[in-house]
Amino acid sequence: MEYSISAHYNGKFILPDFSLVLPVSIKPLLAADAPKVYSLTWRYYHPLLHAIETDLPSIVRPCALVAWVDELPVGLILSAAADDHRVEAGQQRVLSLMVSPAWRRRGIARQLLAALEEQREKLALRGISISYSDRLPGAPALARLLPSLGWSDVQPQRLRICGEGRQTGVIFRNQTALLRRLERHGLRICAWRERAEAAEALAGRCIAEEKAPMWTSPAMWAERLDPDLSLILLDKTDTAVGWVICEYQAAMARWHYPVGWVVPPYDTQGWLLVAYADGARRLVERHGETAVAVIETGSEQHGMWTVLEKHFKPHVTWTDRLMYSERRFDASAQ
Repeated sequence: MEYSISAHYNGKFILPDFSLVLPVSIKPLLAADAPKVYSLTWRYYHPLLHAIETDLPSIVRPCALVAWVDELPVGLILSAAADDHRVEAGQQRVLSLMVSPAWRRRGIARQLLAALEEQREKLALRGISISYSDRLPGAPALARLLPSLGWSDVQPQRLRICGEGRQTGVIFRNQTALLRRLERHGLRICAWRERAEAAEALAGRCIAEEKAPMWTSPAMWAERLDPDLSLILLDKTDTAVGWVICEYQAAMARWHYPVGWVVPPYDTQGWLLVAYADGARRLVERHGETAVAVIETGSEQHGMWTVLEKHFKPHVTWTDRLMYSERRFDASAQ
């Protein structure tokens, strides 16, 4: 193969920059090539790269497209059915989009997104969504790129805070007094294993009646939730009125609280905040003060979002916003 060479002077000698002249090709990933692209996505997603050639229905089968330069993988986009979307909605989520540093600013991310859209008929897609941290170095560029490709304007969808158990005392300074006050109003908190069926039934009703978003469903976490650190909130009649999900993310060595939801009127009375405080206490008791926890809240929970961002942010290890955009397809485009 013949290459033309573009050279850059670095002050000492001339370095050829092949990335300016070599063609990039976008191809579906073969399962046998999965190890070649491990460095282009989180380790957490590596198993999905081996599931792309399964007999699963198209809509739930992961899709991985790779940008190649000769035999070198320089970019990857990975999508799969999203936990917080019903399968019948025909929607996948972009889980990972990465371009090797030396190959950025060359339109490869644009090509990968366009190539994924071309897979919509094969995957029976009616839409694609993406969610990513605003702490990522490429976040501002991606926020500009997506609308230019017909995606919706990027908006904050989730807020995350991360800290160690030892920070609990600073964040929840009055947790004991607050818990006692709400207990006098009937609040009781128990572990998931004690009343799991009641919480699952409540969540099912709330979601079916559109009183809670799909992402709050405990069913999505049934196989991963910790039955002692996931919590159920009960009122004075011993009826379930809220739930908090906790899972351990071994790959990141942290405890993740992706879901917390309380039904009216308790959602405006501080019950969920107290549940998180009680969850932090239980986490420290079981796993020590160095245990790392990540708590999430959604844009639908305006009060909790404000509390976490205003009062918690100064005291935790890090916070970020998960930004969201989606691309809908007309039926005529299938």
